[in-house]
Amino acid sequence: MHLRVSSVTRCGKSYQYVQLVESIRRDHDGMPAHRVVANLGRISDPLQLENLKAAFAANRSGQRLVPVAATVSEPAIESTRLRRPSAILRYLDVAVVVAMLEKLGLREELARLLPQEESTVSPDRVVVALVAQRCLDPQSKLHAVRWFPRTALPELLACHRLSSTTRVFIGCSNNWRAASKN
Repeated sequence: MHLRVSSVTRCGKSYQYVQLVESIRRDHDGMPAHRVVANLGRISDPLQLENLKAAFAANRSGQRLVPVAATVSEPAIESTRLRRPSAILRYLDVAVVVAMLEKLGLREELARLLPQEESTVSPDRVVVALVAQRCLDPQSKLHAVRWFPRTALPELLACHRLSSTTRVFIGCSNNWRAASKN
């Protein structure tokens, strides 16, 4: 399969359409021919055609697509290509839970009630992260440590160190449990 660009002139204006075609042999005489698999529509920008070609090339080779970016004065080169995202983070559901906890005043109340330990992350942020994890992906505390960096919580709670500290999650929650029994 490959892309074919067909040009049509109507009322003195030229239009270009892209078709996905495959090579076949006709049954009646065995001659090679093209069969249109799909009409992909009109192309108004040459960059659209380049991105379609890049998409099909990436599909054939089994690699990720790197879209070609538009440049104003010069043709697309490697430095003007769009960057691939390094990670896809869960955002909307996490942001809603954090906003609800903030609206309920849970974080302020936790900051008032919980003992302030000497750590890089305040205990109220740890509890908010654990509550968000239990609401959205209810699994163990150990799973929460792996879950946390895959979400937008480090940015929402402004605690990037939380993702690298397993003992903060487990240690803080065990200390609070022991303190609550007393």
